[in-house]
Amino acid sequence: MKSTLLTLFCLAAAGAMPAAEAPAVMLMGTAHHKLASARIGQSYDLFVSLPEDYATSGKSYPVLYVLDGWHFPLMAFLQNNNIYSERMPPVIMVNIGHGQGINPMPLRARDFTPTNMSDWPTSGGAAAFLEFLERDIITLIDRTYRTNPADRGLLGHSMGGLFALYTLEERPGLFQRIVAASPAAGWGDDQLIKAAAEKLKNLPMPVRLDLSAGDEGDLEIMLAAQTAAFARKLDELKPAKLEYRHTVFPGENHNSVRLASFPPALYWVYRPAATTPPTDSATSTQAAITALLQEFLAKNSERAQHDRFWADDLVYTTSGATVKTKAEIMKSFDADKTAPAKPLPADAKQSAGQRPAGQQAGTVQPTYAAEDIVVRPYGSTAALTFRLVAHNPDGTVQYYRNSETLLLRDGRWQVVTWQATKVPPPEKK
Repeated sequence: MKSTLLTLFCLAAAGAMPAAEAPAVMLMGTAHHKLASARIGQSYDLFVSLPEDYATSGKSYPVLYVLDGWHFPLMAFLQNNNIYSERMPPVIMVNIGHGQGINPMPLRARDFTPTNMSDWPTSGGAAAFLEFLERDIITLIDRTYRTNPADRGLLGHSMGGLFALYTLEERPGLFQRIVAASPAAGWGDDQLIKAAAEKLKNLPMPVRLDLSAGDEGDLEIMLAAQTAAFARKLDELKPAKLEYRHTVFPGENHNSVRLASFPPALYWVYRPAATTPPTDSATSTQAAITALLQEFLAKNSERAQHDRFWADDLVYTTSGATVKTKAEIMKSFDADKTAPAKPLPADAKQSAGQRPAGQQAGTVQPTYAAEDIVVRPYGSTAALTFRLVAHNPDGTVQYYRNSETLLLRDGRWQVVTWQATKVPPPEKK
């Protein structure tokens, strides 16, 4: 089975690999960035295609991340054609490539596969690539362009499709729209299929997933069977908040299926939501703010999370009655370059930019969770209250009642006021 899979992928690679390096051509409405990962030891190309009105609209846009740089010309065409077809909303498209003039197949096998298989010596690096995608690529794009972090998409084909499904299971809140075309869904003795029951049972927010495959050629027949098995598992599980469909394209092989599947898949995952009563708008806002809070608490040691979460005109009042601005909070991250990123301020003893006495750089930081979350939307304003639970490295637990005001600006919810009050532990029921 493994040897057969290796042989078929190698045969298909000739049709998947880009042509020999040619003189550079700049497409209108596009940009190019290079970003290196020290952990992976690889430099990546980011090919960005912007909506037609990006320069003049002042709006924020969803971002679609596309695996494999060779898909960039096709995606740029779809971006341009959408001006006239109007089959999906304008989005920022980011193609991720492994560099020019090299054989990408061993690198794709390394970055897009979750476990090592003996026939693929480089395989098994999906966890490292996912971390790089989340912490470096997405951070760069969000910092450089006007993006909507609550609306991200991911498209992958073949091993890229495998990585898209892996990402759905490992980071279920990172992408809200996923396209997996002809994915190697049975990788590692059906690893993802077996893990689906546990990984997909509690999605933090709604996700749309488009699965597809062709039916021509030995490789595609094999992958079509794996894709169908993954779809059957979803039929069995019926995961809450996961909307999915499975399509077979007759007469399409492993390479041609991309041209047949990409456009309808994108139109489907980006189709407008069904008309709903006005109360559902409030529900959507509540879900978005709750997800934003939970992501912030889970990654509060990261500078980018604080920059995203706090508004520039923030007024932050700690439980010790100290008032702080966003500039003061952000400055604390730069005060000690050798220290880990500072956690969410909890009380006067450990406010932004301060460690408890005796805590040195590199020591374990507290972790945070939110309970009793209540979000009350009022148009472009929302009130948020919750109980913050701080689990300290010494085993103690502290509780705070936090009240916040958020404003929706340029498509982003950000906190403009924050009040923390230390409270006793909740009574046991």
